[in-house]
Amino acid sequence: MDIPPYMIKVAKMKGVEGCNIGNALSPPFRDGVFHTVQLLSGNLGVSRTYESVKRLLKKIHRMSVKGSVISASIGKFSSTHRYRFKLGTLVSEWFSWVNLGRDKLRHLARITSWEVIEFVDYGQKH
Repeated sequence: MDIPPYMIKVAKMKGVEGCNIGNALSPPFRDGVFHTVQLLSGNLGVSRTYESVKRLLKKIHRMSVKGSVISASIGKFSSTHRYRFKLGTLVSEWFSWVNLGRDKLRHLARITSWEVIEFVDYGQKH
């Protein structure tokens, strides 16, 4: 699921099936359906601002059953960046991306009814 049609086109070009235009910040799911949510490759950053990450975490909490788990990848430091994607002749618009460090994620988790259980560094055996 992605907002810009060109990202759906890229996914389909790469062989991904079941792609649809949609907004992760307004997910089309009812409350209490998820046990696990994965936001990998820094995808909490899709929210673009810390306030939006907070709103997204609250929405995920409502869509999840009690005791649910979020698996998310984050950066070492909190920051914001501007990006755009290019694949062949397809070029996206510029967009903002927020990176969450551990302290910021702990804070946002606490105020959105989540709890950070563990941080695992890439390459660390656990």
